[in-house]
Amino acid sequence: MEVPENRKWMNNRVDCHKNITAEFNIGVHEFIMFALAQDKNNIGGGNIRCPCKNCKCMKFGNPEEVKEHLCRRGFMSDYYHWTNHGEAIPPIPIHLAYEARVGGPVQYRWMYPFERFIRTLKQKVTNQARVEGSICKAYLLEEMSTFASYYYPPDVPSRRTRVPRNDDGGEDFSMGPPLSIFNYPGRPFGKSTTSTLDDKEMKAAHLYILLNCPEVVPYLDMHSDLLRELDPQLNETDLDKQVSASFPTWFKTYVLDSRNMIDDVLLRSLAWGPIREVVKWSGYVINGYKFVTKSRNEGMSTTNHNVCVRGGQFDSLENDYYGVLNDIVELEYTGHPTKKVVLFQCDWFDPSSQGTKMDDYGNVEIKKSRRYQNYDPFVLSQQADQVYFTSFPEGQQGWLGVIKTKARSTIQSMEKNKHETTDAYQDDDVHQIPIVISNDDDDFHQCHEDEDEDEDEDEEEEEGDEKDEEEEEEEEEDEEEDEEEKEDEGEEEEEDGWDDDDNYDYYGNLQFQ
Repeated sequence: MEVPENRKWMNNRVDCHKNITAEFNIGVHEFIMFALAQDKNNIGGGNIRCPCKNCKCMKFGNPEEVKEHLCRRGFMSDYYHWTNHGEAIPPIPIHLAYEARVGGPVQYRWMYPFERFIRTLKQKVTNQARVEGSICKAYLLEEMSTFASYYYPPDVPSRRTRVPRNDDGGEDFSMGPPLSIFNYPGRPFGKSTTSTLDDKEMKAAHLYILLNCPEVVPYLDMHSDLLRELDPQLNETDLDKQVSASFPTWFKTYVLDSRNMIDDVLLRSLAWGPIREVVKWSGYVINGYKFVTKSRNEGMSTTNHNVCVRGGQFDSLENDYYGVLNDIVELEYTGHPTKKVVLFQCDWFDPSSQGTKMDDYGNVEIKKSRRYQNYDPFVLSQQADQVYFTSFPEGQQGWLGVIKTKARSTIQSMEKNKHETTDAYQDDDVHQIPIVISNDDDDFHQCHEDEDEDEDEDEEEEEGDEKDEEEEEEEEEDEEEDEEEKEDEGEEEEEDGWDDDDNYDYYGNLQFQ
């Protein structure tokens, strides 16, 4: 147990000469004064609990006796907080934000999951006289019905096959199959309204779709190269500005020009641009998230109108853009097949270092008074992740903490974006001969000559290995012969008797001179 700074004197009772220290005397006096000041500790004549090693707060005594016990025996172990004498238990300093980040908001080390499950079991009680039996019967019935539901036909609804809460439509494509970034599965909810985009919103939405469509990337690179040829001194920031200003017009002119022979229906529809009349909703479910607009979220206890998008189109740095969802807009492009795309119109916070920062633990903070300077309000709905912003209890005024949420029915890996690579097995001793098929006779003969040379090299290596094996066998035979000769010499010495240098008697005993 960690000793508080103001109670370290409790472990300094005697000095090197076995005398009571002045620090301990002063501390004991303060303890007795504190204990006497508590009304509940005074019992008949000012007696208090004695916290010495023998009494352990189980016996009462007057202050003089308690002081004598403490000076002779010392305090009982780990009694640094005088809880038996009226002192309140100090709070344990735990960084709840760090604990939630490391262990998660609800873990099995807490009692919350078990309390929830106990409540579920209590709801199964139908007979108050037989509580345990009601729970067991209902639980077994639930297990059997769940097991039997695996054998139901697909069209039979059951608890196991019910639609998830944040279902985005799945494979039920009411607008047609996905086409590039269009017709992505999602489920709007709430009342829909029809609106018309102004010129500024129309241009921003069309530009964002062109920059994020994979089929338009080659033309975007072509346009960027043309701008660099016109101005070789152009930096990346100025290039982005010129691309944003001129690319939609250039793309339309280039694709619709018959001399370029572009017949792709998708590209030609993109070149004409979207229809100005759009459909707006107040809520949308996609990627396991339930998004609502800021106006609809007002007055609710939950927060579902904050979004996060991975940024960096022309930049090498990829930053997360955080914002507030204002509108959910569905754009439609002309032509067949139907091409619809849902955009989120957001108000973005400043992604620079002055408006967004990250600590050593990866926690992101944003400054709520700063906004993104460029007008780029639209993002694709399938690109958005859901977050919520929380204020700090004290200290950092004007900053909000960003908490990223997890989509329903999904499992996140701890090693995200890490791909395991395994080297393929290769036996270096195996010689692979390349096979070349050619109509040219010279190449055919050359291939066979190369094969013959490889075969000759293999034969020479095999002959060298055989010679080495023969030499090793000869050396082993020589060693065996030498050992046999030594054994024969030893046997001859035993037959002859003992050595001439030593003096032995008739019975083989060594004689000392």
